[in-house]
Amino acid sequence: MTQFDPSAFAEVVGNLLRYLMWMIFAGLLAVGLCFGGGQLLCLVWNRDDRSSARRPLAGKSSFRRESARGITQIEAFLAAQGALGDTRKPPESAGDI
Repeated sequence: MTQFDPSAFAEVVGNLLRYLMWMIFAGLLAVGLCFGGGQLLCLVWNRDDRSSARRPLAGKSSFRRESARGITQIEAFLAAQGALGDTRKPPESAGDI
C-alpha cells in the first residue's frame, strides 16, 4: 500500500478545478456569443435599408400572371366539383353495424 501524498492530491484537485473553471468559462463565453450574436444578427437584419424597396422586383409581372392563372385553374376545378355534386356515399354510422 502506498502512502498518501498531499502534494499529489493537491495537484490532482488543482487540475480538476482548473478543468472545471475552463468548462464554465467556455460555457459562459458560448452563451454570451449566442446572445450577443443573435442581437447583432437581428440588428443587421432589421436595419432601415430601403434601397431594395426602390428597385422593382425582377419577374413581378410573371409572378402576378402565374398567380392569376393558378387561381383561375383552382376556381374552374371547384366549379366543376360543385356542378358534379357530392357523389360519394356518406359513411355509415356506428349504430348501423
